[in-house]
Amino acid sequence: MRFILALTLTAWPALAGAQDSSEAAEMNADEFSARTADVEWVLRNTPALMQEVINDALREDPETVKAIIRETLLRNPDIVVGALQEFQRRQQAGTASTPAQPAGNLPADLLADMRSGENAHIGGNRNGTVTIVEFFDYNCGFCRRFAPILDGLEAENDHLRIVYREWPVLGQDSVDAARIALAAREQGAYEQIHDAFMSAQGQLNAERAFAIAEDLGLDTDKLEEDAQRAVVTAHFDRSVALAERVDFEGTPSMLIGDRLARGLVGADAIQPILDRFKVE
Repeated sequence: MRFILALTLTAWPALAGAQDSSEAAEMNADEFSARTADVEWVLRNTPALMQEVINDALREDPETVKAIIRETLLRNPDIVVGALQEFQRRQQAGTASTPAQPAGNLPADLLADMRSGENAHIGGNRNGTVTIVEFFDYNCGFCRRFAPILDGLEAENDHLRIVYREWPVLGQDSVDAARIALAAREQGAYEQIHDAFMSAQGQLNAERAFAIAEDLGLDTDKLEEDAQRAVVTAHFDRSVALAERVDFEGTPSMLIGDRLARGLVGADAIQPILDRFKVE
């Protein structure tokens, strides 16, 4: 991996001890390559040292390191998917409910942007006094578990406004399903297909998504065409930009009134937040 190899160049003087920059320059290619491989092995197997090297490299030349990371991710997008899948695995192996944290340290314009629902479907009471913005992936197990919780909260709170932010982070199947769901807006069937996707069992992909849409009576030819429209891509771009600004790492992630939640949150934790925004 180029990222690790680049970091080894920063780490080598400390590890090799006797080698200075002039000696390194005189090494023949084979020797230098062999020693770099040794350093790479040490870094791979010494997480604390790897972290120290990363920190040093970021301090000394952050733009170069960031450029290497960006190029690595562009060439190997599966790294991102793998990391997010691992995040999901750890999340599902841990607690089933996470507390919502205050969002008061976030800029007011960012919170307003999140609540605006630009390019997103808005459910519940469109004029409600409190908003839940959910970032979700149809293949996320915790997102599926949260769906009936959100439905229950909507039924019990007529002042609740819901912004649905498709954020397909778990691979191409998720992207395909999200495109089809967003395309269903053109047929006035977003919530219908959203509920069906959230109730699906197993992995949801394009084939299964179209089959569900057909069962619901949607025009699948139009759906396939609308799924590729620029407005759908714009929705994804907007979700990514907002998620990055608030440091969301996986799904589900939410803005609940004036609180942020990363992971599954139970109704008992959400209802008190909604109550504070209720106008009698």
